Amino acid sequence: MHPYQIEDEVKTRVFIVAIVFSIVAARLLNLLLLKLPFSIPWWVETPSVLGFFGFFILVFNKVLWKTKFFQKIEWFYIPNLNGEWKTEIRSSHKGFEEPLFSKLSIQQTASHISITMDTQESISYSVSAILLKSKRLNQFELTYNYINQPKADSISTMNIHTGTVWVQVSNDCKNLDGEYYSGRGRQNFGRIIMNRG
Repeated sequence: MHPYQIEDEVKTRVFIVAIVFSIVAARLLNLLLLKLPFSIPWWVETPSVLGFFGFFILVFNKVLWKTKFFQKIEWFYIPNLNGEWKTEIRSSHKGFEEPLFSKLSIQQTASHISITMDTQESISYSVSAILLKSKRLNQFELTYNYINQPKADSISTMNIHTGTVWVQVSNDCKNLDGEYYSGRGRQNFGRIIMNRG
């Protein structure tokens, strides 16, 4: 998995809330320890504000961001695209006539993502991504760059190449629809439609 860009405002809000909770948690722990009838040995470390901050960020990144509660709060909303997607590609390589069907897998946390597509001829995987809300469409858009590696039994003209995919994310996060183009060596373009399967 690699980092991806999300709305700066969401990251800022998460950090501010995590800082506030960290300060409160560290203070409450300190007050609790002072009320104990015994003292904690010097060699036992208690979490500091930074320790709590790291814990809160980790829990948000791995779990909280995709819970129903946080998915409903616009201030912290990050579309959850995790899962297997059925993909249809209409390519200039085949004159837009013969659709190519494949499987696409997305693994995602609040800060990292991995997008992998497996076709009969090749496997592609993302190397960078951006998931931002478009002001003009008022919808989230996912853009990612990928590297495509042909399988051993693919046609001889197929070679390793890079490309870019841009898709609109439906409001229910069940459909992605957009375009792709491949770079030097292939120079194909087309439409790509993904449905969560």
